[in-house]
Amino acid sequence: MARIADLFPECCESPAGIRFDLFVDRVLNHPRHGYYSQDNFTFGKLGDFYTSPHVHFFFAEVLAEQFLQVWEALGCPETFSLLEMGPGDGALPFQILSSMERRFPAFYRTVEYLGLEASPRLCRRLRRKLSRFPSARILCESYKSARVEPFSGCVFSNEFLDALPFRRLRKEAGGWQEWFVRLLPQRVEGYWKPVQWPPEGTEEIPEGAILEWREAFDEFYRFAS
Repeated sequence: MARIADLFPECCESPAGIRFDLFVDRVLNHPRHGYYSQDNFTFGKLGDFYTSPHVHFFFAEVLAEQFLQVWEALGCPETFSLLEMGPGDGALPFQILSSMERRFPAFYRTVEYLGLEASPRLCRRLRRKLSRFPSARILCESYKSARVEPFSGCVFSNEFLDALPFRRLRKEAGGWQEWFVRLLPQRVEGYWKPVQWPPEGTEEIPEGAILEWREAFDEFYRFAS
């Protein structure tokens, strides 16, 4: 509970809660106490994430070929950038770059890999993992603050968009309610709270419906565009 208190001092000093998406964002991404910043964070069978790159390299082989097709469709530019959002432990980019180097050497020589990772701990791990690839560069920043120059290439991710925090809202007869989180002395508690929330396109949503609304998508689209 001490670490939760460190994460949310404003909740400890007041009975007021914090919006669910803001709670999740801080729990995941706080530079010291966040989930992705822990020293014992592990990927693969022994960890919390067991996704395609940890199952088989076939996923990376398919992506390498798809990137080759995009490069050819763009007229084979001299520099082709691959920007990966949230590369994690680097398993996927390592496999992709290895596949390109082995199968498409001419294409591989044009590739510049950029990994955008907010966790300083994972950034250090990524730099070690990808050190054999001269064109690989890790940007230790959040997409919310990163500034990437326009480039010819692709933006891609594995499990990044899934992990973006979301607001949780419920439509009632009297209006909308939102899921908040508050800290009590011995536990964390969630509760519904009335809010003003009338975005366009929600008029036909039936009473009792619960929505997941990702405002983080808007931030990502602004970054990607």
